[in-house]
Amino acid sequence: MHKKALGLAGIVAAVTLGFFREFVFVNINQYLRYLYYQHPDEDPTLLHSWFSFCLDLGYWKTYTLKWILTALFTFLFFAVNGWTVNSFFQHQRAWYWTKALYLVFLTLSIIAFTGGWILGNINDGYLIARKFMGFLQSVWPTAFLFPVFYVISKSGK
Repeated sequence: MHKKALGLAGIVAAVTLGFFREFVFVNINQYLRYLYYQHPDEDPTLLHSWFSFCLDLGYWKTYTLKWILTALFTFLFFAVNGWTVNSFFQHQRAWYWTKALYLVFLTLSIIAFTGGWILGNINDGYLIARKFMGFLQSVWPTAFLFPVFYVISKSGK
C-alpha cells in the first residue's frame, strides 16, 4: 500500500506542478504580449505581484527567462513523473523508460523547431515543438508509462 500512496502523491504533485506552470507561463506570456504589441489599453501591472520583477527586464530578458523556465519545468516534470512511475511499480526499467520517453520527445521538439527554422517557417516549427514540450511538462508521461509498466508487472517480467 505504501508504494501506491507514494505514486498517488506523485500524481498529485504533477497535477499541482502543472497548474503552477500554467500560472507562471500565462503571466509571462501576457507580459511578453504587452511588450511586443505595446497596446495602450493594456496595463502591464495586471501581472500577478510575483512577476513584478519582470517589469524591469524588458522583452528579450523576459523571453530568455521563459526559455530557462521551460528547461526547469521540463526537468521538474521528468523527476516527478519518473518518481511516480517508479513508486507505483518499483521496476528496474522505470527510470530508463522515463528517460527514453523524455529524450524522444525532446528530440522531436528540437527537430520540429529546427525544421521550421530551416524551411523558413519558424512559427509553425515552434508550435509543433511547443506541443511536444507541453506533453513533457505535464502528467501525460506518467499516463503513458503507467499502462506499459502495469502490463509488465502483470506479466511477471
